[in-house]
Amino acid sequence: MLKSVFQLLNVQKAEEERPALLLLGYGFFMGVFLATYRVVVETLFLDTQGENLKEAFFISGILGVFSTGFFTIGVTYV
Repeated sequence: MLKSVFQLLNVQKAEEERPALLLLGYGFFMGVFLATYRVVVETLFLDTQGENLKEAFFISGILGVFSTGFFTIGVTYV
């Protein structure tokens, strides 16, 4: 099974196998973490902002647009 994964990833030397497995494990566990974190954050958001949901979505959208703009400007001029 691992041999086919290594062939798919084009791992050529034996010393490349361990780092490749570590990167795959890292990616898997980060994906699980981010998925569970997002569910918890959205649940908390809906629980605390249930009655003010329209205003909360509007304000978070505006803040998202501004933060993306500031990031783009910062990256462009650096």
